[in-house]
Amino acid sequence: MDESTIDLLKRIRLGEDSSLELQDLRFRGDQVADPHRHSMADEFAAMANTGSGTFVLGVDDKLKTVVGIPLDKLDVVERSVVAAILILGMYFLQPRQPPPHAALRPIMAR
Repeated sequence: MDESTIDLLKRIRLGEDSSLELQDLRFRGDQVADPHRHSMADEFAAMANTGSGTFVLGVDDKLKTVVGIPLDKLDVVERSVVAAILILGMYFLQPRQPPPHAALRPIMAR
């Protein structure tokens, strides 16, 4: 194992913190049931706001063990992660309306 893998496994054993999110995956048919893509988008946003973070799928966060991702579900997981990123992107790219109290008012010269 390379050093970065060993470091990640050590971090997993220590558990989640403000810069490490561990998620086990639950499937319902050909979709990821848990974590939901909106939950992933929230985690990605939190990490973006702090400027860093590591999001690891396929880890039981309570037992702090790697459970993996079934090979036949990799495409399903990838689609779910991409959907979460698109949700996050749509939130930031949609036009914003100013709050009602921010309406333009004439400025009086003094």
